[in-house]
Amino acid sequence: MTSSNINGKPVAIVLGGTNPHKQLIVNLKERGYFTVLIDYLENPSAKEVADHHVQESTLDKDKVLEIANQFQPKLILSICIDQANGVASYVSEKLGLPVLHSFQSTNLINNKLNLKKFCVENKINTAPFIEKFSIENLKVLNLPLVIKPVDTTGSKGVLKIENLENLSQIIDRSRSFSPSQSVFIEEFVEGTEVQVDCFVIDGKATTVMFNVKNKLKTGADAVMQSIGSTCVPKKYFSNAVTEEFSDIAQNIVNGLSLKSGPFFFQALIKDQKVYLIEFALRIGGGLSYKIIPTVTGFDTLQASLDVLLGLLPRLPESQNQADYFATNNIYVEPGKFGEIEFDTGMDHSLIEFFIPYKTKGAVIGAEFSSNNRIGAFITKGKSISELKVKAKQVYGSFKVLDVNGKQLNHINLRP
Repeated sequence: MTSSNINGKPVAIVLGGTNPHKQLIVNLKERGYFTVLIDYLENPSAKEVADHHVQESTLDKDKVLEIANQFQPKLILSICIDQANGVASYVSEKLGLPVLHSFQSTNLINNKLNLKKFCVENKINTAPFIEKFSIENLKVLNLPLVIKPVDTTGSKGVLKIENLENLSQIIDRSRSFSPSQSVFIEEFVEGTEVQVDCFVIDGKATTVMFNVKNKLKTGADAVMQSIGSTCVPKKYFSNAVTEEFSDIAQNIVNGLSLKSGPFFFQALIKDQKVYLIEFALRIGGGLSYKIIPTVTGFDTLQASLDVLLGLLPRLPESQNQADYFATNNIYVEPGKFGEIEFDTGMDHSLIEFFIPYKTKGAVIGAEFSSNNRIGAFITKGKSISELKVKAKQVYGSFKVLDVNGKQLNHINLRP
């Protein structure tokens, strides 16, 4: 199967078989592309909609380049996965194909320490940090602290430090998550954590949607993990904070000379001051690809494809969101996933939509990490309190069964 066209169709290679990329493949096929999915898993979620699946790592640049030379695609993309996004840019540039953002830019921010340095250089407020550890160096920071691997995704290896008594053990544990064994330490900022989804067109950044993160409460030496989020209207924040959001977005664009495409940043708000945590040159993970068009009418997946094809998408003229939307992640005790069984009397109007993350037989671990979520559902309401009521009703209206039909206790982490 070697051709720049297969069955008379141009080829698009998608790196990573996640749920967002499942929709991406559907969109590509609607535009007339023959889709090739690369994913190391035997049965990734997006395999069922792809025209062809190649079971290889998306992080192996040379292997992806080899596969690309075989299929001679018109597009290579990974819109929702950090490291794979960098590989897509690298291979695309090698073959002279269009990219959303350059390999130089995507590669820079795949290292969290480089990202912190970028913030300092581009006058973006961020928590004070150090990369060389000694008791003397740590004295410039205020406890509590956070230690982070420079090259992991999400919250993997992110640990809170309440005191310096067991510092060496905490450093060793955090380093164990890092492929390069590299970490840095920053001050722990206690505040409201937010994600701001953005889109840049011709060098001008626009903030598209705002999410308040719900984090699992942690003690000393504990992994911090997002357990859901609430999409809020712009009016939820003060004018000073939303103006700072816009400034951060434009400073990111200017600092990296971004042209057109999606990106998002995560930040903490404390005393009306915004501290950037990190940003990514892609669409947000989880259910962002579904929530953004639902809330704003702006489809970031389709808009990203437009950019790759040389078209400039139109952003919404105004941000007049009134309702609140909550993403409620589902965790259960360890086991092998079988199915989710909803009560026959459940009021399905409580849920906007439900997305399963696991297929039958998938192993569920004990940690509250993103790869152990079995699914998520979205609720909508006029207030956060209404969202909480709906979430509580839904959590009590389904059972999770393992492969043998035994119930796996699900854990309601929402307040």
